Amino acid sequence: MPLQKTVISHFYNEGYLMRWWIEHHLNMFDHGILIDYNSTDDTRDIINQYAPHWTVVNSRNSHFSAVDCDAEVMDIENSISGWKIALNTTEFLCCEDLDGLLQRAESDGDTALVSQGVIIADPINKRLPEPDRSKSLVAQHHFGFFEADEVLSFLRFRSRERLLHCRMDGAYRLGRHETYHTGVKQCDDLLVLWFGFGPWTEDMIARKLNIKHRIPQKDRELKLGFHHLLDYQELEILRQTEAEKAQDLRNVEVYRRATKHCFGSIV
Repeated sequence: MPLQKTVISHFYNEGYLMRWWIEHHLNMFDHGILIDYNSTDDTRDIINQYAPHWTVVNSRNSHFSAVDCDAEVMDIENSISGWKIALNTTEFLCCEDLDGLLQRAESDGDTALVSQGVIIADPINKRLPEPDRSKSLVAQHHFGFFEADEVLSFLRFRSRERLLHCRMDGAYRLGRHETYHTGVKQCDDLLVLWFGFGPWTEDMIARKLNIKHRIPQKDRELKLGFHHLLDYQELEILRQTEAEKAQDLRNVEVYRRATKHCFGSIV
């Protein structure tokens, strides 16, 4: 078995996604540490119900300042050993055999792996049903595109390549999209699915529109978290732009391998 595996995430009012997110990652990791930014909904109740052995801590930050958020994540990383990854609630890690991958990494002396980023975007010409909370969200929303093929229209870099590592901390650049570490290995079999534009439901749209109220003025002025600052009409235009790139990811072999445990016999 590889070293202990811990997933870290921060959240604010993630009641809509949290059950899917926990159930997806629960058996992949030995432990989870979740940072609560003063949620006022039922997110903590959901965590207590589906992952009662995971740790929930109150954030020391009052707002979603990108710099302060990254610093808090890295301080937590420094406090634990083993493999660790920091994911947003919209990000689902997928791998055909995570333990096997990490065992090979340890044998090869690799201590930092970078995932591929996959953007989930519901197709414009096919309305998907409201997702079932008792079933895998990955299996229900599988249209999108790989960042290696198409970057997001509002960015010039791949934003969903996350770092899975066993170093002291991730030494992240702003937003945790990149790292200052050297000797990092790109791992094509490790996928992070970002549910940025799917499921495109009223609850998901409300979630995206609500986040802007937690972003401090200094980050707004620097245009950090650009897509969180949009109004409804701007968000819909952006969603359509990204959805035009979407394909059924089940036709992509690396996606099929990484997510087959989510679909069971479907894939």
